[in-house]
Amino acid sequence: MSWQMRVGALLGAASIGTGAYGAHLFPQAIAAEESAAASKTTSQLSPTDVTTTNNETLPTLHWRKNVWSTAVQYQQLGAVSLMASTAHPSPRARMVGGVGILLGTALFSGANYAVAKSGSRNLGGVAPVGGLSLIAGFAALVFL
Repeated sequence: MSWQMRVGALLGAASIGTGAYGAHLFPQAIAAEESAAASKTTSQLSPTDVTTTNNETLPTLHWRKNVWSTAVQYQQLGAVSLMASTAHPSPRARMVGGVGILLGTALFSGANYAVAKSGSRNLGGVAPVGGLSLIAGFAALVFL
């Protein structure tokens, strides 16, 4: 069995776990954080307690759940794509494409998990690099 199939299967299994956590336990953790933040006075709030964009407060629970869900979906996409890459006839395309897909999935989903967990957009700077890596991985499967 190839490394792409093994790692893809592990990514897929992990995505089921992270998806279950996001659906069942993550909202409770966010609600507890929001409750603790709400009990603070305005002067006690740190910049990471409230997420804002263009001077508007975002619906934190909804926004963070959506970011988490996006991370899970891209992790699942990466898992299936990595396993499917083993069907490519070119060993070079399988290797380069597989590495690009794996790296892109780890960076993109990992950055989004970190953003959702922390509530801070500052941790999302790596996500575009992950997206580009995913694109490069898929392009390698097309052109190599």
